[in-house]
Amino acid sequence: MSARLPRKTMTTATTTDTEKWVCVGVRDPLTTGSRETAACDRCGIEIRWVHVLSRVGGNGVSQRLSTGGCCAARLVAGYEARGAEKELMNRASRMGRFLKPASWKVSKTNPANVWRDCLMPDVTTRQVTVIEKGGLYGVFVAGPKNGDDNRCPYERWADRKSAIEAAFIIVDGVRDEMKARLVTSS
Repeated sequence: MSARLPRKTMTTATTTDTEKWVCVGVRDPLTTGSRETAACDRCGIEIRWVHVLSRVGGNGVSQRLSTGGCCAARLVAGYEARGAEKELMNRASRMGRFLKPASWKVSKTNPANVWRDCLMPDVTTRQVTVIEKGGLYGVFVAGPKNGDDNRCPYERWADRKSAIEAAFIIVDGVRDEMKARLVTSS
C-alpha cells in the first residue's frame, strides 16, 4: 500500500501554508464502487481515505488537493484527520444499520408505508415513516413527543429504497444538529 506515483503527478504544497488550507470533505473511494485506490496529490502515496483540501491562492484562484490523512494534518492547522476518518466509518456503519430491512416495520393502517424508531443523541426517540402516495414515496421524521421539530421535506422519490436512503440523510442531519446543541449547552 505504499506505492508512490511518478514525481510529475504531485503538487508542491508546502507545510508553511497551513493557515490557508481547509478540509472541505473526506471520502472513501471504495464506497463509491470504485476498485481503484487513490493517491495523495502531495506525496504520491497510495491512500484509502481521501481528504479534499481547498484554498484560495494569492492570485484569487481556488486550489484543491486530494490528500491522505498525514498530509492533510500537516497542511490544515488543527485538523484531526483520524477523527474525520473515524466519523466517516461511523456514518457508514449507522447507514448500514438504518437501511437494514429488518429494522423497518410495515404500517398496520397502510401496508405500503414503513416506519422505524431512531434513538437520538439526547436520548429521545424519533419515528421515521416512509409514506407511499400516488406511486411516489415521501419521508416524515416525527419530532420528540414533547416538541414540534417535525421534518417533512417536499421531495418525493420514485421507489421506497431511495426514500429510505433520503430518510437516513435527514435523520443524520438532525443527529448532527443535536450533537452541536448538546456541545454548546454543556
